[in-house]
Amino acid sequence: MIEGLKYLSEVPGQEKHDWNEHIWVSKAFEHIVKNFNRIKRKDFLSMYYLMKKLNCKHSEFWKKTYSIIEENLYELYPSEFEKFFLRYYKVSDEYFSK
Repeated sequence: MIEGLKYLSEVPGQEKHDWNEHIWVSKAFEHIVKNFNRIKRKDFLSMYYLMKKLNCKHSEFWKKTYSIIEENLYELYPSEFEKFFLRYYKVSDEYFSK
């Protein structure tokens, strides 16, 4: 399923669609949230970028993801830290202000 989402994220023009409303993709998002604890620690940042690219709006996913990444910031390469830090503060206000 993750490979399918990765492929979808690479399709030209995919960013024009609201995948949160698509019946299959939204179910895939729900499945990822339900099985969140199965995501390996080293894969969280990749999952973060994938879900950002697909414009996932599932607040529970983002809260869990930010929590895990914050706990493991010291393991990030400087370039990854910079990308995450800049994006985190733009998104965190939107998802955590509710």
